[in-house]
Amino acid sequence: MIKDRAQKASALRYIVAKRWFPQLEIDVLPKIATSTKNKLITDIDVLGSVPDEFLGYRAFLFDCKSGQRESPINRTLWLRGLMDRVHATRGLLILSDKKDIQRDHRISAAELDISIVKEGEFGILANATDGFLPVGVSSSVAELDNWEIFFSIPEKFPKLADMVEFSRSAFWRCDSPAEACRKTIAILRKAHPELDPAKALHTALFGDFVALFLHALARFSLQIFMSYLQPSNRDSLAQAELTLPLNGINLFN
Repeated sequence: MIKDRAQKASALRYIVAKRWFPQLEIDVLPKIATSTKNKLITDIDVLGSVPDEFLGYRAFLFDCKSGQRESPINRTLWLRGLMDRVHATRGLLILSDKKDIQRDHRISAAELDISIVKEGEFGILANATDGFLPVGVSSSVAELDNWEIFFSIPEKFPKLADMVEFSRSAFWRCDSPAEACRKTIAILRKAHPELDPAKALHTALFGDFVALFLHALARFSLQIFMSYLQPSNRDSLAQAELTLPLNGINLFN
């Protein structure tokens, strides 16, 4: 069961309205592990990948807390640490309407590139930043129930669990777009015999992997463009496209 549902639903609708790339509940795991099973550090409630013409995408984190025991400024400092961990550029902390948020704490949070809002204030933010879905416009990824169904895939189809885990964690831990491209293809190729296009959840999972691959490919294409701009000949561009996904000519050979 997804917690803090109303807040996460608002964040998802906002991301979709802004035409960003959404991902719900990303598991954050250690980069270096000494045990055979990775131990969860924490999770990202909602992530929005914001298109950027120079960076490819920027990460915007949403932290949703409907409980009454959360200290706004303590949670802000925690979110700042998480942002540094995943190289996010902006954070938004959504709290219960019953929470008392000190004005000075809001200012301190803003200095850390984090905005603190109450649930009832989120609409003001969305209205001011053009973050409302137009009337009559809908999206499957903006519906929280669809995410719950998606997260249930490992229970119904255990052999596809690695694909869901990759989507919810490993993809977002890749150090480069080239690595993300390689691993997306590798995971999909491994799971290929188990995928049945006649099953709706299998089709949805495949579609998710297509979206992840295109996300990585967009960043990789930008890397090529910013490096070469306008190559003098097609062969030099082709060489880069073949070798960069493998981290250089040595692995390619």
